[in-house]
Amino acid sequence: MSAGPTRLRGLSSAAVPSSPGQPAQAAQGGGRIQIGGSTSSSAHTINEDERTEFTRHINAVLAGDPDIGNKLPFATDTFEMFDECKDGLVLAKLINDSVPDTIDERVLNKVGKKIKTLNAFHMTENNNIVIESAKGIGCSVVNIGSGDIIEVREHLILGLIWQVIRRGLLGKIDIKLHPELYRLLEDDETLEQFLRLPPEQILLRWFNYHLKNAKWHRTYVQVVAYMRSSC
Repeated sequence: MSAGPTRLRGLSSAAVPSSPGQPAQAAQGGGRIQIGGSTSSSAHTINEDERTEFTRHINAVLAGDPDIGNKLPFATDTFEMFDECKDGLVLAKLINDSVPDTIDERVLNKVGKKIKTLNAFHMTENNNIVIESAKGIGCSVVNIGSGDIIEVREHLILGLIWQVIRRGLLGKIDIKLHPELYRLLEDDETLEQFLRLPPEQILLRWFNYHLKNAKWHRTYVQVVAYMRSSC
């Protein structure tokens, strides 16, 4: 089993050395950390803002969990969150937070009376459940295996976490949960037509609705186009 990508654990990009030969360094301009692989072509970049916000989300939704709550909160300015994902429990709990009851947690290997310490076999079983469950709720898992999680391949774990969180957040865009969404209907649009829209389009329409109410003269799409043309 390979050691996987190397990087300095427990440091934010502000403290990562940039001298030659160091395993990880921040990209110029800040906000990004380059994770070095075994070759120059296998290097990947971690966005610090994403890592920080996803860590905060995990700290918030999993606080007090009977199995992993004692590990929280994870530091938001380090790589601790990735390290703690390797046994599969954090990811399994996150999936169940996003889509309740996706995983029967009784099948997960946990430290207890029967298991004193999780070994590689236990972790592999947990992570196989995580990957299959993530696939079951609509996440793309073609590029990640249980070994990638155990070896703490941060860019792959970050991508999986983003998909799981996104699935949970978009799943809450439901008129049964938020009946006020009816205000977003356009002229001559029926509720049935509105409910056929993908969650992303409803979210975009909600954003533009508030821009309009704030007397802003552009829509979200126009703002994004303007920002790109100004870069």
